[in-house]
Amino acid sequence: GLAKLLKAPARNAVKLPDSISFEDAAPIGCGVTTAVHAAGLAAVVKGEWAAVYGVNGVGFGLIQLLKHRGLSVIAITRSEARRAKALELGAHVAIDSTDASSVAAAVRAATGGEGA
Repeated sequence: GLAKLLKAPARNAVKLPDSISFEDAAPIGCGVTTAVHAAGLAAVVKGEWAAVYGVNGVGFGLIQLLKHRGLSVIAITRSEARRAKALELGAHVAIDSTDASSVAAAVRAATGGEGA
């Protein structure tokens, strides 16, 4: 069955903004909290470019988080459907990584040579 209560270390908790209800937050799960942790480790800065290589559960959450934090986001994946979804979720650019040797050049082209 489903437990009504859960005990976990405080360091594993993520504070919800007042604007998000528990019901709306329930499906966030591990993928999004992993994205939050990754963005924290990367020390992302508003106005910078960020590349999300591998657009899946974590990647989709990371795209939205980075966009929300004011970064320009490049989604990189082989799947056409995932590239389309990444753009729908806020990525500025979606790069096909089927030919991995072309990804770095595509990122430089998308960022005016700046890179991500």
